[in-house]
Amino acid sequence: MARDTNNPNKYQRSDPLNPKKRGRPSKKAAENENGDGVFQVFDDKRGDALIIEQVTERFEGLKMYAEDIALGKLPALIISGAAGVGKTFTLMEILEKMHGEGKVVFKRTAGYVSTIEMYRILFEHRHEGNVVMFDDTDNVFYDDNSLNILKAACDSIPVRTVSYRTKSTVEVTEDDDLDNWDVEEQGLPSEFEFKGTCVFVTNIDFHAYLAGPRTRVTPHIEALLNRAKYLDMCLHAPRAVALWIQYMITTQHILEKPVHGLTREQAVEVLSFIVDNYKQIHKPSLRTAVKLAKDVKNHPDRWVMLAKMTELKPVVIK
Repeated sequence: MARDTNNPNKYQRSDPLNPKKRGRPSKKAAENENGDGVFQVFDDKRGDALIIEQVTERFEGLKMYAEDIALGKLPALIISGAAGVGKTFTLMEILEKMHGEGKVVFKRTAGYVSTIEMYRILFEHRHEGNVVMFDDTDNVFYDDNSLNILKAACDSIPVRTVSYRTKSTVEVTEDDDLDNWDVEEQGLPSEFEFKGTCVFVTNIDFHAYLAGPRTRVTPHIEALLNRAKYLDMCLHAPRAVALWIQYMITTQHILEKPVHGLTREQAVEVLSFIVDNYKQIHKPSLRTAVKLAKDVKNHPDRWVMLAKMTELKPVVIK
């Protein structure tokens, strides 16, 4: 697709994700520009405006729920959406601020977490005013023992008793260290009352998961969602993610902020690359834009070549 480098706002106004509207902006489009010439309305016929409206509302809801979690008004919150769209950033911005102000005790755990380690984290943050975030620890959602513990911690009943019996009552795989399954040997009680709150950030689309074939953990997932607030950010499909990237670049100017330092024209070029190629990008996200911005800064004349090699799925030459 030809680019008009003399018109850096062309792509925002003409909605590059809609092939039928890549040309000259319509009169309606021109009327919906803001003060700096950035078009903020997406194509209603393609459902783009609805997608952006849903996602922006859900991020507002996420901020509200983050404060509710910090104040102990909710026992648990599950946030679902594609990787790199701002879920963790939004939560941590609020929770770390409140932690710094002494309003909460905030603990974030990311990556793989074993059942016994999850039990330990919950015990250490069992008091009222403690918030535990499990960020991309998706393995816990596929383990019966972990799910049973989480169901107890996230329950809505007045007294939440979390228990973990000795190794003789726990399903152990051949890879597990048997000594680690005796909680009392590790200085942990076999049960305790949990008064804290839990936040889970995941890429799993639980609505889609529960609509699929039932597995051994399906009843546990259903029970967990019944206990916790479940907020789906409506960001799973590549097109929806690409629209969100476009929105964040064109209206929030994320690449023009000092941390990335691109010019308006450079930001538009990054956006153009993403929307032209989002079907070939493996898991497009805001991180994609950030990585491209680094190449633009480091190699302004050859960043496109680098982007094609690193961000696009390779073409197999037969």
